[in-house]
Amino acid sequence: MRIVTLVLLGIALSPAAEAGQQTADRPASRVVERADLSGGASPWRLLQTTNQTGDRETTTETEHIPDTDGRMVPVRETVIEVIKAGRVVRTSAETFDLAMSGQRRLLETRESIESSTDGRVQATDTTWRSDVNGRLAISERVTEDTSVTPDARRLERTVHRTDLDGRLRPMERTEHAERQVAPQAVQATTTESQVDVNNRWQVIEIRNRDMRTTGVTEEAEETIVQRDVNGSLSERERSVSRLTRENGREDLLIETFTDGRYPFGSSIRPTLTSRIRRTTSPRADGGRQVVEEVEERSPVAPDDPLRMVRRIVETARRTGSGRWETERQVFVRDPNNRLVLTSSETEETTER
Repeated sequence: MRIVTLVLLGIALSPAAEAGQQTADRPASRVVERADLSGGASPWRLLQTTNQTGDRETTTETEHIPDTDGRMVPVRETVIEVIKAGRVVRTSAETFDLAMSGQRRLLETRESIESSTDGRVQATDTTWRSDVNGRLAISERVTEDTSVTPDARRLERTVHRTDLDGRLRPMERTEHAERQVAPQAVQATTTESQVDVNNRWQVIEIRNRDMRTTGVTEEAEETIVQRDVNGSLSERERSVSRLTRENGREDLLIETFTDGRYPFGSSIRPTLTSRIRRTTSPRADGGRQVVEEVEERSPVAPDDPLRMVRRIVETARRTGSGRWETERQVFVRDPNNRLVLTSSETEETTER
């Protein structure tokens, strides 16, 4: 399925932590068409339009789905306004439900503010959602504090949600720390915590990642430690990746080893459960093609070798001066052991 539609301007909504990174190198227009060829989901279209005046940028995102007659009609609209004032970025967004009659109903309001000083960025993102009576009530607030030094970076992110009394309380916390241990080596640790029934913080997951660069190759090893049913932290998953960049081409290999006895405890020999191969090749017109193949074990025959279960092909090609088209196809193995096309997505962008 392909529908060619042109809009004037468009950008994607970024979280508060990313709002300050919005620059003029984003595409000036964006139209996304998605079709599920397996019949499990309806076609979907996203249109984005943007008007920019000075340091103020207003974006309208409209989602379309088919009506009962098969015509694409708007069903949801989000209006985002970003205002930059020096090192402060303020973002507000309102999401509306669009009825067939054309009536707009406010579903959600979001406000965020990001401020930066030398070596530090602080951000707060607050969301209000409409209740059954159409009244807005605060539902979530996310705070982020990031500090950066020449050889280290630390981030603390806390998610506050409303309790039964409607009061905001901290519920989830992410702590990320990375440091450069050698000229070509970086170590990072990410800790996820949640509040338990006694209102105490409990660590639920720890991710340790080591990254090394040698010439044109980057290697990384990541371990994931999670709590089992006994409350003990044990290694759940380990992944090893290798990325090679040479002559404009990228080859990535990721292998994941999983504890087969989780959540009851740690096994002695983790099992290779998935493998991802991703190749990115440049095109003569300045575009690129990305081919990703995913291999996994069969859930009904876990002792069998890995087999390819999914292939994703993404091709970005130039269609004119400053205009690009990206096509993304997903192939999935069917019950007859054949890879069949299940979904297709087309995105058109126009450079500023």
